[in-house]
Amino acid sequence: MATNYPLPLRVYSEPDGKIYLLNEPENLRIKVEEPIDEKSLQNSSLALEELRVMKRQKALLATEGESEEKATNQQRANRQIRAFVEPSQTGFVSRLGKSLLELFVVVYAMGIAVYPVYRIVRLSQEKLPEWLHVVVLLVCAGALAFSIYQIAAPERLDEKQRKIWFGKNGLMFLSTFNLAGAASVFAAITFWLYQKHWVILQPCPDAPPVTPGSLLDFYMVQLLKLVPFLNLKDTLKWGEPVCYTQARVGLLILVFQGLVVLPCINAIRYAWKNRKLTRPYEYIYEPGWKPESVLEP
Repeated sequence: MATNYPLPLRVYSEPDGKIYLLNEPENLRIKVEEPIDEKSLQNSSLALEELRVMKRQKALLATEGESEEKATNQQRANRQIRAFVEPSQTGFVSRLGKSLLELFVVVYAMGIAVYPVYRIVRLSQEKLPEWLHVVVLLVCAGALAFSIYQIAAPERLDEKQRKIWFGKNGLMFLSTFNLAGAASVFAAITFWLYQKHWVILQPCPDAPPVTPGSLLDFYMVQLLKLVPFLNLKDTLKWGEPVCYTQARVGLLILVFQGLVVLPCINAIRYAWKNRKLTRPYEYIYEPGWKPESVLEP
């Protein structure tokens, strides 16, 4: 049953100096690696969650049997009970549908959030004096740098900071937002440099003239080139909209890929790796407390 309050995980020490994290309701514990900090406690929480899942799987095997054919009458009855009480845990289609819905919401929200950034940069370029447009670009670049700094090493943030900045699925959303927002900012900066003749660009064959929009597509292509295990650029037949020969343009691409794309991909990988830690936890410490008996791997 879902709860609206943090689930307690007790932190305590043994006479030998080892520190443990204990799930009191299920009497499970795991050793915490020192030094004690947010990262070590979170890693122990993940390990404890895996231990809880393993214990549950063993209990299910004992109470429901290996298969429907080999199950006893009571085990078949237990299977019916769990199928009714926990339908979401047994329905693959239901879980898949829920995951796709969450993905759609994140992508849709990202589009809504990125559009104002793109419009602000375009309006700044079209309506404001050049010096003020440069100020707007610098402000956007600074905000982008701060946002990327936050996701570059999310494990360094404490629980309170993580809830403020990210929340549920916030790390995935912010990383994706940074990717799209950075493409808009880099496209605007590159176009400004192009207008100043500090970089030389030309449209690729069968491509439209160099514009902020074509440069946005250009940076999105550079993003797709770094998506691991997928050759999306060739799969989607997304041709290069802008061609270049100068090394300084290549340097801009390397900055975009190295300082924006790679940290965002790393943050998305971190969020996926820690997706199992979906329940909130509250750590409890009482000096002198010790358990009567515990189960551990």
